[in-house]
Amino acid sequence: MFYDEKIYKVGTRRSDEVFVAQNSDVDALNTLQLLNAHENVYFRDKSQGQHIAELFTSCYHRRRKDKVRTRFFNITDGTGALIKGRHTYKENVVFRESLSFCKVQTAKKQIPPERREFGLRQPELVAVHKQFQKEVDAGKYKREDWLKFLDELKTRR
Repeated sequence: MFYDEKIYKVGTRRSDEVFVAQNSDVDALNTLQLLNAHENVYFRDKSQGQHIAELFTSCYHRRRKDKVRTRFFNITDGTGALIKGRHTYKENVVFRESLSFCKVQTAKKQIPPERREFGLRQPELVAVHKQFQKEVDAGKYKREDWLKFLDELKTRR
């Protein structure tokens, strides 16, 4: 199971291995798989088929038809120039179940659930863009020179 260790605590202080002993935990993990699966779900023993089908029926209405969403928008910069944007993101599924071995860390409970997954995906790129912004502010580049800046940055390194 992958999780964000900055938000969640899984296991104990002595070990990050978890023995899943409760049926409710197994059902919750299976439900999470069913909510996120594209088209197929695999399981080990055909005798589990009926139970997996029942879990699927109970969570089907929470599945996302579109796994990725795209939002288009227009904004203006400080000079009034129009900037067209596109925001592509994965919309989270509604996961109401709980796992007995997984807790939200106390300090992170202050962060609303819908914001917990956000963070810098490419911190290096953000740092490079900040450098570009400084050079634009210093007059070395124009705002539309982002690709030129990247090309010149490659040759400098």
